[in-house]
Amino acid sequence: MKASKILLGTLREAPAEATNDVESYKLMLRGGIIRKEDQGVYSLLPLGMKAIENLENHFKEKVSFLGYEESQTSIKGLSIDIKTYKQLPIGLYSTSVGRVEEKPKYGLLKAKEYRKLHGFKINSSKEDLELSYGQIKENFINILQEINIPVECITGSCLHEGSKEEIVVRTSIGDKDMVSCPKCGYKANINVAKYRIKESKEDLKGIKRTYTENVRTIKDLEKFFNISSEKIAKTLIYSWEGKIIAILLRGDRDLNEDKLKKYLVSEHIAMANEEEVFSATGAEMGFAGPVSIKVDRILVDEEVSMMRNFIVGANATDYHLENVNFNRDFKGEIGDFKNPCEGDLCYICEEKLETYKYIQIGTLSKISQDNSLSYSDENGELKHPSILKYSLGTSRVLALTAEYNKDDNGIIWPKYISPYKVIIVVAVSKNKEQQDKALELYNTIKELGVEVLLDDRDDRAGVKFKDCDLIGSPIRITVGKKITEGMVEYKERSNSDFELISIEEAINKIKIL
Repeated sequence: MKASKILLGTLREAPAEATNDVESYKLMLRGGIIRKEDQGVYSLLPLGMKAIENLENHFKEKVSFLGYEESQTSIKGLSIDIKTYKQLPIGLYSTSVGRVEEKPKYGLLKAKEYRKLHGFKINSSKEDLELSYGQIKENFINILQEINIPVECITGSCLHEGSKEEIVVRTSIGDKDMVSCPKCGYKANINVAKYRIKESKEDLKGIKRTYTENVRTIKDLEKFFNISSEKIAKTLIYSWEGKIIAILLRGDRDLNEDKLKKYLVSEHIAMANEEEVFSATGAEMGFAGPVSIKVDRILVDEEVSMMRNFIVGANATDYHLENVNFNRDFKGEIGDFKNPCEGDLCYICEEKLETYKYIQIGTLSKISQDNSLSYSDENGELKHPSILKYSLGTSRVLALTAEYNKDDNGIIWPKYISPYKVIIVVAVSKNKEQQDKALELYNTIKELGVEVLLDDRDDRAGVKFKDCDLIGSPIRITVGKKITEGMVEYKERSNSDFELISIEEAINKIKIL
């Protein structure tokens, strides 16, 4: 392709609206990769389209050993197509655009719309499932680490009967939270993370009703009773599908609504209003407790079930109960409904867990048996296949590639992502010999099957060099005054210096690359 015939879209400076944004966003604007259409919505320029297609094609090649085919977006409806074990294993993949409702920022890293590659493999055995799962996970991680993206896999939340891992990058601008154990390496999304909970060994004490005028908050209770919040259990009242439920958490914990929704198998939950709270407790806000509360269900965090002699609201304005104990004074359903705190103990090795923000860029999940599909095995018996699923947010990966592969002059694209692998610069566009030799070299490189751009524009060499840096192609070849001696300037984007070599040597270097 000739630069004079395409829209490069390079900018000397990033637009004012991106001044305080992450560096990758500014460089993708300046490098002619993206343009902003609306808040959180971006279009890909020609260079951007080539880059993301190169990225997706590379990942597709890495999963092609699984026998994938294109143009299938889900497994729904395949029950009439898959009939026998002879058709398995079979895999399918596609690309699509998803939407998220979070507040958009940081360019493609947290855009309203994101592009993703996703697919699945239908297996006739659990052994095949485990094998292909391990292979695709290894390939995905290796590809991302090779381009300097510090990815890791953590345990994720799975709605179906199976398991799920998230491919993530830790970053302070992340929109999700994870826990990590620095000793044994346990890592998980906070919505599914497990913690070591130690049961109190205190002897049970007699329950006691105490007058606590205007003592409503956890901090008020800590001060009034001169105790830690770890000796208090707070009662949260929620409405759920026409019913009222109470959730008990340790005083210093926050409710994890995602865990609650998963437990209830419902998205329709909301904090109860004052009228609903009064109906359940007979008291003003701030004095709710589990003893004799009038609700449809009581959900007790597992941590509270192991506490002894704790303080709760008395369901009477200005009163609390001391020395309350689960099972003796009230009953309920035990589950995990809390967010973790810094310093919680790893359930494997009991080391203190650390918490981090992260961005999710992909998922890997497996279902050992999918009852929506069936096939006949070699004995004619009806069987249900196992399913491997994956997704990769390719637009986010593109942005992270720019974030972790750059210098002061622009993006340094890895060779398999770069829109063009080689850029040939004509130093003096009006010099016929330079133009002719550059065109000859351009055609030779094209015949090698290498994506090459010929910068034949009527511009100063310095302007073209700057654009080369912004575009970020791995190799720049300059056809200048030394072409009379058969020599060209050969420069790799990752190096600051260039070599003066023959055209033949330049072609050999490109072949090796």
